[in-house]
Amino acid sequence: MLGRSESSSWELDGVENNTRSSIPKVLILSHNPLSKNQSNGKTIYSMLKYIPKENLAQVYLTTDIPDFELCNNYFQIDDFDILRKLIYRKEFGRIIKSKDISEQIHFKEKVRNSLILNIIRHTKGPLFNIFRDSLWMIIGYREKLLRQFIMDFNPDILFFQSSGNVFSFRIAQWIIRVFKLGLIMETTDDYLGKKLTINPLFWILNNRLNAEYKMISKRASMIIVISEEMKREYSKKFHSNYYVAMNSVKIENKLINNKEERCDSLRILFSGNIELNRWRTILLLSKTIEKIDFIKIELNIYTLSNINRYVKSKFAGMKKTRFHKAVDAEQLIDIRNNSDILLHVESFDFRSRYITKFSISTKISEYLASGKAILAIGPADVESIRYLKREKVAEVVTHPNKKDIENAIKRLMSAEYRIELGQKGIVLAHKNHDIERVACDIANAINDATSIHYEY
Repeated sequence: MLGRSESSSWELDGVENNTRSSIPKVLILSHNPLSKNQSNGKTIYSMLKYIPKENLAQVYLTTDIPDFELCNNYFQIDDFDILRKLIYRKEFGRIIKSKDISEQIHFKEKVRNSLILNIIRHTKGPLFNIFRDSLWMIIGYREKLLRQFIMDFNPDILFFQSSGNVFSFRIAQWIIRVFKLGLIMETTDDYLGKKLTINPLFWILNNRLNAEYKMISKRASMIIVISEEMKREYSKKFHSNYYVAMNSVKIENKLINNKEERCDSLRILFSGNIELNRWRTILLLSKTIEKIDFIKIELNIYTLSNINRYVKSKFAGMKKTRFHKAVDAEQLIDIRNNSDILLHVESFDFRSRYITKFSISTKISEYLASGKAILAIGPADVESIRYLKREKVAEVVTHPNKKDIENAIKRLMSAEYRIELGQKGIVLAHKNHDIERVACDIANAINDATSIHYEY
């Protein structure tokens, strides 16, 4: 079938020890499409920046709009397709072209307003996830359109961003087996972690996920994880080749202005995902600053997350907190530069802590590289909070306590302290989050993987 047995390497600025001219073609399988704004999409692109966009293709599993500046070739499958196939017996999935973008926006709005899809989107729990995975397995994913899309692209390797869905692992297994491809896998969250529950359905789902992960990890030449802690835990469990790539950004040689900043007001910025109950921690901060009268404070929230009526109701009446529509990356940089404090939060509830305990948010690297002071609020056993505290690059609050938050804000009123944190952040960004180093390492890993002939 497809796949190349010959050694393949390429010559790109920053990629070491590559002298040949054949650039590998990388097929991406992930939940979210490539993006400049959405966290998972940004992460994938940052790792594959050395691959020209004509050598990238992506199969993604949501109704989101892809970014055609980053890639030309997209194939979309989503829950809506599965339902249509079940009801109407129609072939599912579609090739997404840039000229179809208006149609895609219309389709997304149609799905967003669909009662059934809204039920799917907001239904949680192991029973639903088992049902959803079963539907994907029953309906199937080996459609002619998808098969033809992959054959036409003729990839050398699969880059798979794993998720908490069994069906995505099954799709990845099918692709690498049928098309005889090498595999590089990325794991961003601990979907496999155990939890204190006696619900047998959770354990059925957990065992399925672990079995699928174990099976596919044996075929991966490299598995990218988000933190050293995740590497330690997963290496013990799955014995694969793990590589730590904390979210990376382009780092400017930025000088921090050491002159006195204003001290009469503070502008706090949160940008990112408020799901996994992160909004509850933001709400705690919002309630705290609402009572503060010793300095003028405003909290601005920019998020792509869906803000439902319940969440909106919790923030009703908060005069110092403002929600804003999502903006593009360039606009966000300007907003960030005009803020005094950048906010990172994680949820204190047990379930969310389990999912995020090894994770480091994509915005952490962006925050550090900005040279701005960071306020982090979350449990001490979540890796992103632990990381910022250990490196002493943020004002960190590890208990859901309004008094602790208020004291943190008092310390951040000092311009000198904010400048000190910003300087430490830039140093750490250079050390751990340089996009050039990470992209170079991944490019060389892709090169090594494509030099192997795979038999399944």
